[in-house]
Amino acid sequence: MNYFTLATTTMILGALSPLGASAQDEPPVTNEQYNDIKRELEEMKTTLLSLTFDQSVQSHPAGAGPQDGSDRQDDAAELRREMQRTNIRLDDLERLTLALDPGETGIHVTGYGFTLLNAPDEGDTTFTAAVVPLILWQINDSLLFETELEFEIGAGHGGTETEVELEYADLQFLVNDYLTFGVGKFLTPFGLFSERLHPAWINKLPNAPMVRGHDGLAPFTSIGAFARGVIPAGDQRINYALYFVNGPALIDAEEDPDEFGFLDFEEINDNKAFGGRLGYLPVPQLELGYSFIYGESDSENGLEAKSFVMGFDASYVVDTKPGLFDFRFEYVHSSVDDVTFDADGTLGIGPSRFSNDRDGLYAQAAFRPIHAGSEFFKNIEFVGRYDYMSLPDEVHEGGDRQRWTFGVNYWFNPSTVLKVSIDDTDFDGEESEQNFRIMLAVGF
Repeated sequence: MNYFTLATTTMILGALSPLGASAQDEPPVTNEQYNDIKRELEEMKTTLLSLTFDQSVQSHPAGAGPQDGSDRQDDAAELRREMQRTNIRLDDLERLTLALDPGETGIHVTGYGFTLLNAPDEGDTTFTAAVVPLILWQINDSLLFETELEFEIGAGHGGTETEVELEYADLQFLVNDYLTFGVGKFLTPFGLFSERLHPAWINKLPNAPMVRGHDGLAPFTSIGAFARGVIPAGDQRINYALYFVNGPALIDAEEDPDEFGFLDFEEINDNKAFGGRLGYLPVPQLELGYSFIYGESDSENGLEAKSFVMGFDASYVVDTKPGLFDFRFEYVHSSVDDVTFDADGTLGIGPSRFSNDRDGLYAQAAFRPIHAGSEFFKNIEFVGRYDYMSLPDEVHEGGDRQRWTFGVNYWFNPSTVLKVSIDDTDFDGEESEQNFRIMLAVGF
């Protein structure tokens, strides 16, 4: 009876011990597996305590005669020895189980890679390729470290260059289900694109929107501290993010005569900025957001100005009988205090003082006939995007520019896609540029 239960416990320990012994050769356990093992250990300890109590009662039953004493003492001694051996094995297994703690071994590597062919109507046709590993480390139940590196190879000055960039690296502390703090370099929670859509296998077109790509108006990453989370609102949901970060630098004409007046959000300086985003989901398929960032900006040559960038975004994804529709929209407005560029006129640009306000937006729609009878057509996706950006007339390539992009994607599986697109960009109604692109992207 007692020995049967004890033997059963011992056999369970014997079955679990190899798990700990080979832990270093096995993949990291999940939180669920780890908690199951801990729970089983606690149940074993409870069983041993129960056995101790039962044996004590049975070793001293009321009215027992002296002739039974010797046998009872032998049984009790044997049980104590067996319990000591079992307790030692329990302690060993508990130490091994703690070594399996996902907080100590829970490192996960994911990311994406792509190859891109870019063929403009004027200029060189080029191939580029990149791999972007993302490393996630669950330190414990409350701490998470994440970092993303980008290794890209492409055409450089007189040959091929490989660029390595730290996309982001931050440490996050999960306070509860509604609040997370973080520090480091992180994807700026401004609009939708940088945080949710920029990976090559997620972005539905081979290139980024004008307003969020190179020479865009909003920050892609920031360095500083942030707080984010959700606010319970019944069947609806509200998410929020606030951050205090390095502020943007103002590009001066002496520094870059082709991009003066733009804000450089990547430069590290004494400027500081405060920003945030508020998202509202009245239904799970629809999200509406407002973003802003406000701070001080200065240039290498002493120009000082305050800057304010704000934006609206919307996302709507709906599964209908014909198929899956995906709509995205972002608008960004950038305002910088007026300053005088090239005040002494030595660059032949100034003195130039103007209203440094900029606007941009994109609207994107995609359709995938996921309910089609043919497996081939289920994997086809059609995408269209309209881009617009307005720059001051006084800057290089100033004025309005518009771009139409149309693409067709084929999904080999949920994380591997072949994208083909063609776009036409109009520069202030005076000239246009066309690009043909093919991209193969895979997430892993």
